[in-house]
Parts: sequence; structure tokens; C-alpha cells
Amino acid sequence: MIPNKEWMSIRNRREPGFVDGVNNFIDYAFSHSANKEAIRCPCTKCRNAVYKGRSEVQYHLLKNGILENYSTWNFHGEGAGNTQDSTSTQELNEDHMLEDTLDDMDGLLNDIYGRRGEEEDFGMDTEEVAEEPNQDAAAFYRLLQEAKEKLYPNCEYTKLSTIVKLLHLKSIHKWTNKSFDDLLDILRVLIPDGKVNLPESFSSARKYISELGLGYEKYDVCEKSCTLYWGPHKDATSCPVCKLPRYASIDSKGKGKPHKVLRYFPLKPRLQRLFMSSKTASEMRWHKEGRSDDGIMRHPADTPAWKSFDETYPSFASDPRNVRLGAATDGFQPFGNMSSQHIIWPVVLIPYNLPPWLCMKQPYFIMSMIIHGPHSPGMGIDVFLQPMIKDLKDLWEDGVSTYDAHSKKNFQLRASILWTISDFPAYADFSGWSTKGYKACPSCHADTSALYLKGSNKLCYMAHRRWLAPNHKWRKNVAAFNGEREVRAKPNPLSGDEVLMKCCSFTQVPFGRKENPVNYDATNSWENLRKKSIFLSCLIGRISLSATTLTSCTLRKMCAIMC
Repeated sequence: MIPNKEWMSIRNRREPGFVDGVNNFIDYAFSHSANKEAIRCPCTKCRNAVYKGRSEVQYHLLKNGILENYSTWNFHGEGAGNTQDSTSTQELNEDHMLEDTLDDMDGLLNDIYGRRGEEEDFGMDTEEVAEEPNQDAAAFYRLLQEAKEKLYPNCEYTKLSTIVKLLHLKSIHKWTNKSFDDLLDILRVLIPDGKVNLPESFSSARKYISELGLGYEKYDVCEKSCTLYWGPHKDATSCPVCKLPRYASIDSKGKGKPHKVLRYFPLKPRLQRLFMSSKTASEMRWHKEGRSDDGIMRHPADTPAWKSFDETYPSFASDPRNVRLGAATDGFQPFGNMSSQHIIWPVVLIPYNLPPWLCMKQPYFIMSMIIHGPHSPGMGIDVFLQPMIKDLKDLWEDGVSTYDAHSKKNFQLRASILWTISDFPAYADFSGWSTKGYKACPSCHADTSALYLKGSNKLCYMAHRRWLAPNHKWRKNVAAFNGEREVRAKPNPLSGDEVLMKCCSFTQVPFGRKENPVNYDATNSWENLRKKSIFLSCLIGRISLSATTLTSCTLRKMCAIMC
């Protein structure tokens, strides 16, 4: 029997009714859990994501309260029956996920293709189509139709939902490929029209699902992150830089196990999907056709950098469907433990064509790659970014054929990165300008004022008053600052042309982690610039003028953070 839930609405967690309700909930949850030592903690901090013991769950609920919308205790036995051998919490969760997958095939396609709303026009009316959709768009429309077709007459499931469920079951129960193939053989005989509507094998099922666009490419990486085994090094068996072998071990069949793997999600098909929905395709023009150009900055399209880019490249700006991107990255500990010896760096692209209430929403973020390993990639992140930069160069120079569901025509889609988004340490990895040392500020560069504090063995940057107006009262304030009046003018930020010129004056040293790190080679650097950024390599000779504008704007912004 399910305990009374009225205690969940009590605001004062010190009241006896709330305390008794917490104790009754814990007794009920443990009585319906296969794990008698820990259950999911439903407090507002853990949110059913962390397993805790009885006393810890009680403490968290009394301190943080319970989730307000957790009215049905799915993770704690509700709906599993009243018997002691009821389904475990994990199994209940998996069943719930499976039902969601079956009931919401449209939602699955919505998340993948950026579709929103129930009454959208997908350009499938042949009387209105001006051009035939290209191959990628046609595959999407076919999947959309199959998401509504039943597996056989009067069947509850569709072909798409059945295959998704079978693959999901294989994953969570760790079936072998052979067992999955045998199951398909039986189902193809037992189910009406099974030989037509069900795949023959696991590989056929994966190929069918791959049209959803959920695939990725895997590239082996050197143990010390010196080399990405792709392009000219695709078939190499050892690293050309450190000479270490490519594989950590080789099995009896001759298949090698790499030290590290980069997972790259191709960019072109993900940009194409933004135009497969008529509404999303229309909103990709918003920056040009729907924005109010009244001089107020509400969107990146209102910035001087965006406008300067349009003036420099009128052919790119002439088609509002061409995509302007921002690249963001940062590292995190996947297990929430700062002492963990593992870190993951996702690289995300943001399409700024969309209006501000959409472009920063999760469904429109484009996951480009996942870099993982025991250490941060540091400035060697350029090794991992090579596939993404190649796609960006192709999208800039040649573009990719894309079907616009709004205009019902195919066009050549092009794209360009305008900004990178990161915190200050990751800014160093992206740009190559070291954010440590006596010249850490990229805006002050050689004029950075750094003071070494002997007691704490740290550098302190105290010259922020240089950026104030010449007659500002704080320039004369001696007591509140370092005891001196500030009379110096603000430093002149580097221009993009200066950065390009200086980067061409030294040779890039190979990337990779060294066993005995040494100080950088002064002949292969300039001030605090330690490398030629891979983003700079695709700017030189092609968009140097826009680099001038964008670099200067970026440096000014970063000085606001540092100084």
C-alpha cells in the first residue's frame, strides 16, 4: 500500500508531519527495492540520480526537500505491485524508458531533426514541391512516414518503433550480435509480413537506424595525444611524432585496441537537418528577415563583428540561410568526483542564425566531438579538432547541397565560425595565447602589469585602473588600491593583422604530452603566444580581414574578464 503523500506539500520541513512522511517514504522505498543498502535519493539536489543509504536519504530530504513534481514514485516501487520480489528500481526505469520510446517516435524525430509543432508542413505535398528533395531529406521524409505505418495490420507498434525497441533491449541486456540475429530469425517467421518489415540481422538494423543520423566516426589517437590517426596517418601503425605503437594490445584475430579514441559527429548532416523542417528552416532566416534592426544589441547579428563580416563577404551574406556558428568547449569530471583520473571535453557548435530564444536551447546545440582521457587536451586540442576544421573548410569553400523545406528548393549551404566560447583557461587552448605568467592578459599583451607575491608564490594583476577614463576619480584613489596614482593610458589591443604576422614568424612545435616537461622554446613563440591555433590556419589567406575584426573584438572582451 502506498503511503500518504500529503507531507510532500508541507513547506516547513521541521513539522512532525513532514518528518513522519519522510520516514514512511524511506520504509516504503526500501521494502520495494532489490538493493537493501541504497536507493535513489529524490531530494532537490540529487534528483533521483544518486544512490544513498537510509540515513543519507533521510538527511537529504530533511535538509533539501523532495522534488515537487515527483508525484508518482516510479523509482521507488510505485506501480510495481506489493510483493516483496517486485521489479527492481533499475528495471522499472528501463521499462519506462522503453514505453517512452514506443509512444513517442515523433518526439524522437523531433529531437533529431529540430522539428517542432504538430501541424508542420514538411514539403511532402508533391503538388507544391518546386524541386525534389535531395537524398538526405528524402530519407528523413521516408522515416517520418514509416514512423506512422504499423508493423502489420492492427499492430500496436510501427516498424521504426519495433527496431528501436529491439536495439534498446540488446543494449541494456548486453545481447551478443549472434543472439540478436537468432531472435530476428524467429520474429521474421512468427510476425505477419515479418520478412518484409523486419531486418535480417543486427548489421541491417543498425544500417536502418543510421538514417536517423545518430552515428559518429571513431578515430584512434596516440597514447600521448601527438597524432590523430586519420587522413595521411589513417593506416599508420605507430605515432610519427613519439614513435609509440598505435595499439595498446592486439587480440588473437589481429584486431588492435587503441590507447584512446576520438568520437566525431559529422557536421554537414546536422546542419542539413536544420532545414528539413519548414518552421526551423524559416527561423534560420530570422537574423535577416525577422530581426529588428534598431541599433539595440539583442542578438549576435547586432554586433560590429557580424556586420563587418557581412561587409567583407557579401556573397556569403547574400543568402541568409548560410550558417554562422559559435564553438564552445570545456572539461568536466563525468563522475562528479574531482579526484577522478578521467576528464571529458565536449566540443559544441551553436547556430546563431536562430532567434535568441532558440539558438541557446539544448535541442539546437550541435555536438561536434567528445574528447576523453585521463588528462586535459590542453593546447594539443588542435590534434582532435582536425576533422571539424576540415568540414568547416569544405562548408566555406564548396558548401553542401541542402533541401530547404520552407522554400521547397535545394540550395548550396555554407557555414563559418565567427566566435569561440570558453572560460579563460580553455581560451588559451583555443587561441594559443597562454593565460598564465607575466603576460597572461591577451588585451594588454606586452604591457601587462604583473606583480609577483613572494608570500603566496602567485602573480597579481593590479593595473585594471588603466582602462578607466583619463579623468576617472578612481585613478587618483591611493588608499583603496596599491598606494599609487594611476596615470598610464590603457594598452592598445593587438590587431588581427599583428597576430597573423607574428604567428607566421615561428614554427609550430609538435603537440603531445611529454614525460619530462621543459620550458617552452622562445624561438617558437611570441610573447605569450605558444602555438598557431588551428582556427588561425583556416583564416590565413582566406578571411584575414574578418580575423582582424573578430580577434580585436575578442581580445577586448577577454580583457574585461582578466583586468
